[in-house]
Amino acid sequence: MVTAGTYTSHDVLWSDHRPVTCDFEVKVRIADEEKRKAELAQVRSELNKLDEEWAPSIEVDKLELDFGDIRYDSTPRCG
Repeated sequence: MVTAGTYTSHDVLWSDHRPVTCDFEVKVRIADEEKRKAELAQVRSELNKLDEEWAPSIEVDKLELDFGDIRYDSTPRCG
């Protein structure tokens, strides 16, 4: 957050511009890097668990698969 403090204009006779000065107070949040790293590690761990849980899988009962009649560069017909 930025808050303006004192604001002053200065009379200068040799210019058509009027210079000003202002003091500002700036409040910033400082991140706790250790806490941030710990939270990031926890989130990554949770995402990895979800990846494992929801990963696609396939089970094959036979050593041989029959895909039927497959032809190259043709439109398949249903029914």
